[in-house]
Amino acid sequence: MMVILEIKERLKKFYGKFDIYILAIVKFLGAFIALSLINANIGYMERLKESVLVLLISLLCSILPIGGMVFICAGFVLAHFYTISLELAAITLVLFLLMFCLYIRFDTSDCYIILLTPILFWLKIPYLVPLLVGMTGGITSVVPVGMGVIGYYLLNYAKENATILTNSTTEDILKKFTLIIDGLIQNKLMMLTVIVFALVTIVVYLIKKLSVDYSFMIAIGVGAILNISLLLLGDFSLDITAAVGEIIIGSLVSAAIMLALQFFIFSVDYTRTEHVQFEDDDYIYYVKAVPKMSVTTQEINVKKINAQKAKKTTQRR
Repeated sequence: MMVILEIKERLKKFYGKFDIYILAIVKFLGAFIALSLINANIGYMERLKESVLVLLISLLCSILPIGGMVFICAGFVLAHFYTISLELAAITLVLFLLMFCLYIRFDTSDCYIILLTPILFWLKIPYLVPLLVGMTGGITSVVPVGMGVIGYYLLNYAKENATILTNSTTEDILKKFTLIIDGLIQNKLMMLTVIVFALVTIVVYLIKKLSVDYSFMIAIGVGAILNISLLLLGDFSLDITAAVGEIIIGSLVSAAIMLALQFFIFSVDYTRTEHVQFEDDDYIYYVKAVPKMSVTTQEINVKKINAQKAKKTTQRR
């Protein structure tokens, strides 16, 4: 345990010293992964699939705010959708504008969730999203979570129905609009996932804020169990064919990942909890203070004894 805590403290010092460069690298990798996954799943415009272009745009995203990365990825999606179907691109553009007008223009701090959600879906661990957002975000963070889920299922719909949507007959335009809208609205699995992820995010956030010992661990455990229960119950109630094993294993893996992150980010020492009471003219305050786990890292100083001896020998001569 002490070794792990020392590693944690060294990582904190390293991040504090090189945070600008680390954030740039993280944004570069995030943009590169997001653009690569978009091209791999709906890469219908060949020009955007060139590795050099993806690399250059990822480098540009490393110096842009998260909101700029979201807009660039949205542009990639619209370009690929335009190659498939003008109608699909138009509906997607309207959805993106609604996202911008209703949320992004007011708060850009959680924009990364919109990109992270589809990435975790493609990596088969989407159940990490509500746990991570509930631990690090707030109640309003359920909005970008829902946007990310809808974005993933929209991309998945385009991938599965590309052949039908590619038909560009003029007289089928209205039929295409109806087909696309019905395909999204009638997607029971998408609606269920949006509702479950929102509920789990809120529950995790509320439990995390409780003034009880081990509230962070309890929040993660309850969130994982609630996620499994609600998804299985919803699948059974709505008669949705879902991979039960994938839901259970994915939720447990997500909980394990969150516990590891919790140790490095939120770990506290409940054995040294203090309760403080003080008052002023208007209120009496009861404060519970729980210190974070930390250790003092050993500073190693290397003395060059041979160099000093050589210097003294030279002076004597």
